[in-house]
Amino acid sequence: MNLWQALEHLLNWLWPALAVAMGLAVALRWRHGRSWRRQTAWLFLLGVLVLFAGLWVLERDGAMATYAVMLLVQATWAWGVARRA
Repeated sequence: MNLWQALEHLLNWLWPALAVAMGLAVALRWRHGRSWRRQTAWLFLLGVLVLFAGLWVLERDGAMATYAVMLLVQATWAWGVARRA
């Protein structure tokens, strides 16, 4: 695997965390007037941490259980932020 393929694999692995983070951040902005960039950054960081944890625990990437936990963690964080608003 060359450098370009490794970078592409890494970006494809991180894409679900970013997509969910952006969707939730836009929803928070629309409903509660929060800064979507800041919320996207926090949600993305949480998603990446869950992806790394899933990789470490399950010893493989792309497991549906990891994606389910990532979505649950990010949605719980967004719900908590919305409750504080």
